[in-house]
Amino acid sequence: MESPKCGHGVISITLSSDVLPVDPSAALGPPPCEAELLGHLIELYFAHIHPHFPMIDRPVFMEKLKEKQTEVSLRHFSLLLNSMCALVTQHARTLDGFRDSAIPALHRAFYERARVLIGKLFNWPHIDSVQALLLLTLVGAGPNQDASSYYYIALARSQAVELGMHRDL
Repeated sequence: MESPKCGHGVISITLSSDVLPVDPSAALGPPPCEAELLGHLIELYFAHIHPHFPMIDRPVFMEKLKEKQTEVSLRHFSLLLNSMCALVTQHARTLDGFRDSAIPALHRAFYERARVLIGKLFNWPHIDSVQALLLLTLVGAGPNQDASSYYYIALARSQAVELGMHRDL
C-alpha cells in the first residue's frame, strides 16, 4: 500500500502490510518459546551482539530476569527482552540444538511483541525502553524490514532526554 501523503508527489513511500497493528494481547502473554530457548537467545545476545553494543549491564539484566517486578517495570523489561530476542533471531543462522526452521517465526513473534509494547509504553520513559528502542533501530535496519528505524531512534532520543540521560553528570 502507498503512503496517502506521499503517493502522488516527488517521493513515493511503500508501506509494508507487515507493519499493520497486531493483536495487543500477544505482547503480554508468555514468551513465544520455552524457557530453555529463551535462555539460549539471551546467551547469544551477550556473546555476539553485546560486545559491539555494550549498553546493557548483564548482571543487572539477569537479576531483573529472575526477580518479580511491578507491572509497569515488567512491561519495560519485557520490551527490552523482546527487542534483544528480535535482534538475535534476525541474525541467527542456527540455534544450536533447537529447531532452526523456527527462527523466522520466532523473529516475527518477538518483533511484533516489542512493537505492541512500544505502543503501550511510549508515554512512560524508562532506561529499559531506551535500550530496547536502540536495539529495535538495528532490527529495523536489517533486510526486508519496515522503515521504522527512524521512529525508534527518535523515540529513544526523546525518552533519553526526558530521563535526563543527555546531561553530563
